[in-house]
Amino acid sequence: MIRMTGNKYTYLAILAIVFISGMLIGVAMDNGHDEGVNNDTIYQYSTISSLMQGVFDGDMSIGDIKGYGDAGLGTFNALDGEMVVLDGTVYQIRYDGAVLVTGDDVKTPFACVTSFEKDIVMDVEGPYSMEDLELRILDALPSENLAYVIRVDGNFEHMRTRSPRPQQTPYPDLVTALEDQSIFEFEDIGGTVIGFWSPA
Repeated sequence: MIRMTGNKYTYLAILAIVFISGMLIGVAMDNGHDEGVNNDTIYQYSTISSLMQGVFDGDMSIGDIKGYGDAGLGTFNALDGEMVVLDGTVYQIRYDGAVLVTGDDVKTPFACVTSFEKDIVMDVEGPYSMEDLELRILDALPSENLAYVIRVDGNFEHMRTRSPRPQQTPYPDLVTALEDQSIFEFEDIGGTVIGFWSPA
């Protein structure tokens, strides 16, 4: 464990080693799927290339996604906001800045989730730039050939987030859709960042 603390900005980076032992792409399982889920598995519904091409509607429900993990990222049908899964709760960050707890019947075209378990804990003394923090995290990884989910809890001097505008059919590709997105700037804010590292 590496602990770093400094000034009023403290970062706690918790890394969970996730071995991709059964990536399931675009397949809905039966209702009993959550009983035998391997906790060292990333579950991904659909592919990033489909999302890039404008496939913004899916048929998997948030209730089903929650059966595969308690931490992750994704989006919602019609690209209606960013999905953040934290401690088993699925949040929708909308274009107008509203943050909602998502109902189980809402659908997603893309999600990536896992059961978060701490394998490495780093207390990072700061303040750090985002680039410096990324380098510290990369240095702590046992191998760059494995996939990891990374959780950073901390107080941030500056935080920038974004959320896309909901799209109408016929859908554009993702790059075009993101030309019109909301950018949110926060100063001196506490929070949690969830992200994934995967080999190149």
